[in-house]
Amino acid sequence: MSLWKVADEETADLMGDYYQRLLVGEGRSEALREVQLDWLSRGAHPYYWASL
Repeated sequence: MSLWKVADEETADLMGDYYQRLLVGEGRSEALREVQLDWLSRGAHPYYWASL
């Protein structure tokens, strides 16, 4: 449960990218960090995913 609204579609996409990295053996922290850096490099504004 979150105390603020989050974008459902973007959150689902981010978590999909995250779990794909976990499946290939990356650690949890590193996988999330790399996904966030990738999204930033593509111009995805943190407003849509920074609550994770």
